[in-house]
Amino acid sequence: MKIFKVLRVTVIKVSESPLTLSIQAEGLAATSGWTNPRLDNSADPNPDDSILEFNFDADRPSGISLPQLTPIMATVDFEPSNGADAVIVSARINSITVHAGEFLNPGDSPAQPTTLAFGEEDPGPTTRALGEEGPSPDFTT
Repeated sequence: MKIFKVLRVTVIKVSESPLTLSIQAEGLAATSGWTNPRLDNSADPNPDDSILEFNFDADRPSGISLPQLTPIMATVDFEPSNGADAVIVSARINSITVHAGEFLNPGDSPAQPTTLAFGEEDPGPTTRALGEEGPSPDFTT
């Protein structure tokens, strides 16, 4: 069954000939206890094209689970037969597309997640007046 939401997809071009891609997806399961995360392309509607489509699936909990969004990750190495112009990873409520120009080479590092909430990435507002944000002026001279 598809996980709840896909958050990030990273595609690394492991080799050119034959083309081998390492696809990593990070997402959220709707509850705790999901197991066996995987990227499955068996339902790709056009398996002979160069758009690779994967479902982000996992096995739902068989027992008691907590009703909280839980991080989950899956990785697959894939050798496309007709090249790769894009990779699409789908979850229940969304999908993420990574175009060939965004594929990473081995050794490249993807952007790392932070614990900052959306909008907190840059310094936020202060109680200082406009012009007071920088270093304090030196009035001793």
